Amino acid sequence: MSTTTSASLNKHTKRPTHPHPIDKHCDNRRYIHYLLTQPRAQPPMATLHPSKARDKHMLKAWLEHLLWQIKRTTNPPAPTIIEFYDQRLTFIPLDAQQAHHHLSAWLNIWQNLPQQLWLAPIELQFKYAEIIQKNTAEREKKLHTLCNDWLYPNDYSQIYSLDARHIWQHLFNHHPQNLLIKHIAQQVEYYTPKLILPILEHTERAYD
Repeated sequence: MSTTTSASLNKHTKRPTHPHPIDKHCDNRRYIHYLLTQPRAQPPMATLHPSKARDKHMLKAWLEHLLWQIKRTTNPPAPTIIEFYDQRLTFIPLDAQQAHHHLSAWLNIWQNLPQQLWLAPIELQFKYAEIIQKNTAEREKKLHTLCNDWLYPNDYSQIYSLDARHIWQHLFNHHPQNLLIKHIAQQVEYYTPKLILPILEHTERAYD
């Protein structure tokens, strides 16, 4: 782990200090009670990931962060640090109620998948979230272009793009191209603020 990560760990694991210098004549029982009743900083959860910080890896780490924030029993809350090959991500602490709210949005998607086809690719949601954060003009037009370029890329040398194009075209076989793009754009526009924006809003990045 890098020196910066170690420093971050040390920062979050410092022991609380007494508000006043300890005098040899102070009441030890009162001081011990003070130490026992002060909230201890919980150390961050730090993990190493041997790849670049791709969208799917970031999402997986975010869901783990939410689960940890819900499960923890100590206060104050602590961050999650993920050391990727190209950058370091830190998810800032959340209280259990916030974490449960964000996790419930994903659980609702998962529970409805058997009955409803989910047309909101993660890759498009992350890209659209960046457009929202930049408050870009002509957002709807940019989303349409984003979906079109993802489904029908000009660069067919990208295997991933080919796979994605074939999968989604197969799901909507015999449907017009403009209808497919419209459906996906609507889903991405609806789900991105609920699912992906919270990730970006609670993430700090450090590039190596």
